[in-house]
Amino acid sequence: MVRAAGTLAGRYDLVEVIGRGGMGVVYRGRDRTLDRTVAVKVLPALFAENPTLVERFEREARAAASLNHPNIVSVFDSGRDGTERFIVMECVPGVSLAELLRERGRLEVREAVALAAQIAGALAAAHAAGIVHRDVKPANVMVLPSGGAKVLDFGIARAAADAALTNTSMVLGSAPYIAPEVMLGQAADERSDIYSLGCVLYEMLTGRPPFVGDLPAVVMNQHTNAAPQPIHELAEGIPPALAALVMRMLAKNPVDRPRSAADLTSALKASLTAPTAPTQVAPAPLPTAATAAATAAGPPAASPEVATSPAGEPDPGRTGAARRAWILATVLILALAAGVAAALVSSSGSSSSQSSTGNSSRAFTAPPSSSTAGRPASTSTTASTTTRSSTTSASNTATSSGTTTATKPATTTTTSSGSASTTTTVP
Repeated sequence: MVRAAGTLAGRYDLVEVIGRGGMGVVYRGRDRTLDRTVAVKVLPALFAENPTLVERFEREARAAASLNHPNIVSVFDSGRDGTERFIVMECVPGVSLAELLRERGRLEVREAVALAAQIAGALAAAHAAGIVHRDVKPANVMVLPSGGAKVLDFGIARAAADAALTNTSMVLGSAPYIAPEVMLGQAADERSDIYSLGCVLYEMLTGRPPFVGDLPAVVMNQHTNAAPQPIHELAEGIPPALAALVMRMLAKNPVDRPRSAADLTSALKASLTAPTAPTQVAPAPLPTAATAAATAAGPPAASPEVATSPAGEPDPGRTGAARRAWILATVLILALAAGVAAALVSSSGSSSSQSSTGNSSRAFTAPPSSSTAGRPASTSTTASTTTRSSTTSASNTATSSGTTTATKPATTTTTSSGSASTTTTVP
């Protein structure tokens, strides 16, 4: 509920509403004592009855007042008027980043990076003081006419040392910019602010947040389970190094994000000049037993006979020696093969000379006659160029004329002319 114009604590005149946040309404006011324009944030009466919210609101004033940085809105005073509690802050000229994005859609790359670097610088100062903003979004960034940026509304910020004051199950902030771990009820830390700034930078470069949906629950589910669309698919002319940095800021696991807002500030400035995306250094391979033994033994002793060549170039001496070795081995193999072949041919020729002379030889075995049945036949072969005759005679010949005894074996005569042959068996 918006409060009617009036005066708070007899000192601050409320002129008009200039903004609304989850923890209160912001008025343009006038400080009667110092005669200056101020911004006054009033906690709604509906929440004033909640001791936890009241304590958080008062802590906002003390936390913000402890910060002194050119990119953080200064806090001048805090107090109460009856049941109403308020904070008096610096009134910053210009428009909110949310209004600027509604008017222009997306920003030029250098302008977006310059604003993001200033926001990161403000967060770095807050983190150094132990304060986490927890609600980084375009509505909480004022863009000055000069192009400067100021972060405001630490209304739901908390001191990291007093985490017990905050109920971690309460999901705070705006859905399009809140970190996944906060949505899951985990405690927010510096890297949660880096994630939220990544969402803001993504929107400045593309004209839309990384995740959109009709319902906050849909957007929250995308933060925890979906990958954002690559920036180059939504906008042209984004340096690869900058696009890679934004994706690192939007990592689901806080460990994979930039380590600190201070490091992020330097990385944002460097991303405009880096020609390509930052390279990822692969981890060294785990040592095996073989490599461990080789490492323990030390490098092998160098051989004085072996000459080294430049990396990637063959050694001419080594190549020539290898070629000669191959040639010698080939000659030895061929000589060995020739020797084996000659031995085989010589053995075959010797066997043939014992069994034949001339072009060919044939052996015939006369079948046994009836008178010599059961007795083995004797065979003898003699060959000539044109006519072959084979005479087989028994070792024992009867002395009586024209008779053959029972022990006399059969006589076989073979006559061959050319390729034909005739065999006659004489009993």
